[in-house]
Amino acid sequence: VQTCALPICKSAMIDALVWCLFGTTLRGYENDEVVHRKVGENCLVTVRLVPNDVSVAYEVSRARKHKKLKNALRVVEINRDGESSDMSGPSNSETQEIVEKLLGCTKRTFLSSVVFGQDRAYRFSSLTDKEQKEILDEVLGVERFAQACATARSRKSALEAVTSTVRGGLERAEEERDA
Repeated sequence: VQTCALPICKSAMIDALVWCLFGTTLRGYENDEVVHRKVGENCLVTVRLVPNDVSVAYEVSRARKHKKLKNALRVVEINRDGESSDMSGPSNSETQEIVEKLLGCTKRTFLSSVVFGQDRAYRFSSLTDKEQKEILDEVLGVERFAQACATARSRKSALEAVTSTVRGGLERAEEERDA
């Protein structure tokens, strides 16, 4: 892991993490600004995400002015046997969506909930009520819960329709049998 334009310290590690996952640092550096004059080219930060289900891990790598990776954002899935497969999208923006899906949060939510004590501009208390609600909804999974409820209602309706059709056929068969 190389931290590029960032001096080695606790906040630099957080900056490198945030840059790798979201493309900008806490200080707002992005694109070529992350390439330090001493480090020069080949800026690369890799973060390994290990979910609770440790049968798989994900490596997120973001490069800037890198000889091999250019300015790419890559996501690689690694199974417990060490085999890997590239999950990256055709563009960095599509790969960014994959990263946020793996994390289960957006940059704003990550900064407000994970990087809470870094005393940066993303402090939860300074957000509007609407922004605070959106972050809490995302952290608590309210949207996923609402989607799950909608899916359950849809499945229930489909099953009720099938049940109604089967009951109708059964009633007709009983009527024919009794006639």
